[in-house]
Amino acid sequence: MKDDKLVIMFELERDVLSKTYKHPGPPVWVKSESFMEKWKDNEYGEPFIEDGAWTVIAERLYFTAKEMMEDEAAVAGIGRDIDPEKMTVLDHARTLESADALMMTELLVPKLPWEIE
Repeated sequence: MKDDKLVIMFELERDVLSKTYKHPGPPVWVKSESFMEKWKDNEYGEPFIEDGAWTVIAERLYFTAKEMMEDEAAVAGIGRDIDPEKMTVLDHARTLESADALMMTELLVPKLPWEIE
């Protein structure tokens, strides 16, 4: 904690995702009228069979980690003393520009206590 501010940093595999993803549905042998009806007018194409299941290309709710954190923090149960309205979420580039160097090092190059000189 620094200057009454709590800093939380996450290491992510990637910061930005593609706009769409493959959404798996029921196996082809299962009655699937509701799945087919829901996705029949999908802007990314009709359902198709992949690996024995109905599948559809769907749009992601969030494309970046920043968007997800901003929207979901209020309902994430992060603690009653943390106000999501006062929270600032930085994207990858701004984090690298402004983050504490020691914190970044500890996150990205973790060492066990006996390995620290």
